[in-house]
Amino acid sequence: MSEKIATDLKYIPIAVKFNEPVPPDHPYYTDLSGLRGTFKRNMLFRELNMDISEDKFNAELFSGLKSFVFLAGMPGSGKTTELLSYRKILNEPDAFFVIWCSIDEELDINDMEYMDIVIFQLEKLVERVKQENIRIKENVINSMNEWFGKRIKEINKKISAEGGFET
Repeated sequence: MSEKIATDLKYIPIAVKFNEPVPPDHPYYTDLSGLRGTFKRNMLFRELNMDISEDKFNAELFSGLKSFVFLAGMPGSGKTTELLSYRKILNEPDAFFVIWCSIDEELDINDMEYMDIVIFQLEKLVERVKQENIRIKENVINSMNEWFGKRIKEINKKISAEGGFET
């Protein structure tokens, strides 16, 4: 985060680095939820079966929930900052086990395949599991191995069809 302070609108580009997210507990964090049109944070939390009034997860409603959220916007519009604020609320023992993956910082965005992202996510998951000293059930590990095995076969099939080589 830049330590310069903008005292006039024309100095904002000098003081603010749009490629650096602002965590929710940072002094420069600004809640822009009122500028998001029809999207409200409560809509997201409702999709995740959270008790909206207290930002608490409602375990009684959770039943194999699978939700997808697409967050889009111009560079510097606050997408990462927004996600960081969700992580702070959702990463609770009674809610979700949140894994933070920033491909912009840790992968080469000019030379990246889908599988690179999946492997990166798995690495982050393993790091966090070790950090929290969590033991994963063997059937979960077997399921992940099976899923990765299928993806590798799919990729090899695609590469072979294109006249390439196998991984």
